[in-house]
Amino acid sequence: MNQVLLPTNAVVQSQQTHAEDWPSVVRCEMNIEAWKVALSEHRLLPEYQDVLDGFKSGFDQGIPQHTLQGLRYYTPDNHASSEKVKEKVEESIKKELLAKRMFGPFPLERIMKEFKFFRSNPLGAVVNSDGAIRPINDLSFPKNDPFIKSVNSFVDKRDFETTWDDFRIVSDFFAKDDRKMELALFDWEKAYRQIPTRMDQWKYLLVKDFNREFLVDTRITFGGVAGCGWTTTYL
Repeated sequence: MNQVLLPTNAVVQSQQTHAEDWPSVVRCEMNIEAWKVALSEHRLLPEYQDVLDGFKSGFDQGIPQHTLQGLRYYTPDNHASSEKVKEKVEESIKKELLAKRMFGPFPLERIMKEFKFFRSNPLGAVVNSDGAIRPINDLSFPKNDPFIKSVNSFVDKRDFETTWDDFRIVSDFFAKDDRKMELALFDWEKAYRQIPTRMDQWKYLLVKDFNREFLVDTRITFGGVAGCGWTTTYL
């Protein structure tokens, strides 16, 4: 089996250079032309045309246009887990801002100027097995609230089905196949954060920082229903 290495060092569209500037385009580091060539060579077009379209215009997270009755915006407080690892979460946010995957921070008034309705989702954090901190944007909050539906509750998970197997099953699968194969290792977090989100859904994916200002997150986030589905398609 031939392995195709795809360049990731090209920027699709220019973006403002200052962190405080409002993002006005979908930005992606992928070399789309290289992707197009690779997909064509392996006869994967037009089946995977949506991947190329997503790199250009952002990937649909399955979030429909919606509001919450009687509310101009909904911005709940962050989870306590994020406060306990504040320094590491701030480091992660700083990295995202420098890479121009997040933008801000913006005061509430600026967000209100840009969006007729918007919502942020509680920032939380989980500790990986290696001790690394992974921030999450809790799109499943709130749960069991009769008046306020979470972002994830609007998404039809059947549109983003993903299946997983454990090490034993996967290793057995490869052991029974006598074809030549090559192993590729991927940084799961980096894979997520390279995938742009459709611009009209940014208003549902805001993050509130520790100073109660807001960050516009333009990439696939940990905590969303669609994340695994799109990331495994991309990988």
